[in-house]
Amino acid sequence: MMVNKVKTEDVRRFFTKTLMDDLTLDGDIITIHKPWDQKIQLRMVKDGDPEAVLEGITDPFTIDQESTSEIFWLTKVLGDYNINKVGDSFVFENGRRAMLLQRIK
Repeated sequence: MMVNKVKTEDVRRFFTKTLMDDLTLDGDIITIHKPWDQKIQLRMVKDGDPEAVLEGITDPFTIDQESTSEIFWLTKVLGDYNINKVGDSFVFENGRRAMLLQRIK
């Protein structure tokens, strides 16, 4: 239980630019509880420095209209992160740390 609390606080520190009521972590599922009972769920695939997160990924960066719209929405809802879409996942960067996340709809 203590390990989960430490890991949750670590993920919470990554999302410092996000206005939220709470953040919970259940295994690799991050749930960001926003005001007015909104919830955003993301699956954490990788975490670390940007080079390590991108290592081994063979999918290209996606920059079509749909991906750009998704990135714009994520930025609006979660905050000013550097976000890129790679395959069906998103690379979020906050300073010198990155996370490869999949959006759960």
